[in-house]
Amino acid sequence: MATTTLPILSADSTSIQALECGHRSISAKTRIGDILTRAQAGDPDAFSELYLRHKKRVFSICMRMVHDPSLAEDLTQETFIQLHRKLATFRGDSAFTTWLHRMTVNIALMHLRKPVLPVVSLDDLMTAIPE
Repeated sequence: MATTTLPILSADSTSIQALECGHRSISAKTRIGDILTRAQAGDPDAFSELYLRHKKRVFSICMRMVHDPSLAEDLTQETFIQLHRKLATFRGDSAFTTWLHRMTVNIALMHLRKPVLPVVSLDDLMTAIPE
């Protein structure tokens, strides 16, 4: 059985943990804001950081919508291409993740709304033509 060491003053440790947790979230928000600012200025390393942080989330949204891994990968790529084009238009009225989520959903919906062309087998065409 594992043993744990409890702090002598639990009230003090709780307040320290709460302060540390709050400090991390403020630091993370500042870091995201810094990365966004650099990416909007054209820094390719900052855009790479955005990609690395959000690629799994974007892929999972696409996968839930289309239920096809290869198509979800294509839509993820399309989302990040669109993000690169439109990043300068992000005003910060909402959280970046909210904006990216909406962009991802819109791209997936546009794909799903495209008319599907009928698939015709070439073998069927060859058998229908007399030689």
